Amino acid sequence: MTSPLVGSAIQYRSLQPGDEPAVLRLLRASGYAPDERSWRWMNRGCPQGETLVELAVTEEGEAVGHYSIWPRQVRLNGVPTRIGMAIHAVVHPEHRGLSVLQGLLQRVLLRCREEGMPFLYAFPNDRVWLVYLKFFQWQAAGEIAAWELPLERWKEPAATGATATRWVLRDPPVFFEEAHGRIHQAMLESGPFASKVGAIKDSSWLTWRYAKHPHVNYQLLEARSPAGELAGYLVLKRYEKDGVRYGHLIDFGIDPSRADCFSGLVRAALREFRTQGVQVASCWASDGLPMTAILEQLGFRRTGFTTHMGIRQIEPEKPEEAFMLNRWHVAMGDSDAF
Repeated sequence: MTSPLVGSAIQYRSLQPGDEPAVLRLLRASGYAPDERSWRWMNRGCPQGETLVELAVTEEGEAVGHYSIWPRQVRLNGVPTRIGMAIHAVVHPEHRGLSVLQGLLQRVLLRCREEGMPFLYAFPNDRVWLVYLKFFQWQAAGEIAAWELPLERWKEPAATGATATRWVLRDPPVFFEEAHGRIHQAMLESGPFASKVGAIKDSSWLTWRYAKHPHVNYQLLEARSPAGELAGYLVLKRYEKDGVRYGHLIDFGIDPSRADCFSGLVRAALREFRTQGVQVASCWASDGLPMTAILEQLGFRRTGFTTHMGIRQIEPEKPEEAFMLNRWHVAMGDSDAF
């Protein structure tokens, strides 16, 4: 029996009210399993702007293609810049081929150009990455290697002296204060961070990303003075794959004047992971940052999975630093996969 999707003329348009059920049917038919709540969280709740969504639909209004762009604010050459992160490029199994994806990408690029975005970036899976490179003019920024530390081999370094810093673990929901956003902004503007492309994360973005996620329960680990002043934070997540329990260091912000507290935060996170039965601690770490050197001192190594990072230029002027992974500061929380 022939599917009603086969042979139907394809139209391309932006998402309209009432399209959500057709989008969810498409995503499920293509191997994804989002519910309406999680789709709305990702596409309609971000404080940096609603996701740009383009669809390919049949004459009957059935969605056979979906491409969405997360608006992101980053520091580029020290200037706040609005760019886009490509997520959920999906084509129905009965319409696989390049034509639908090409039609969606053309509309996405047009909308992003109208929005003034100079480029897109993405963390594509293996299947779509080769297609992006060969047919759609994406360029490789580099491969992000996960840093891992098997906790059975970790021996906590002996304390070097008394510290007044308190480690405060907050269970979900982990709402963020303005101080978290201020610390993250100050970190991006300081030292080696200032020369990198880094995502801007104020308290509203952090709260949306980590407190309001409909299905993932993140923990928030803070470094605070005896008076309660915030010096730094880590966002933690537990995850199990192939029988191995992982503890991800998802995101962080450190007061530049208290950069020394990062080591204490990571050690406190590793202790907590051990009590939770975590076997491997994992994170992303950017080249040239003091935090990366601290992770290496604690025993982390680039031994985990790798993630592609790709860039698609939109504007004629090419921001060279955006096309080199070593010029970026990216945390796991910058990817929709975590």
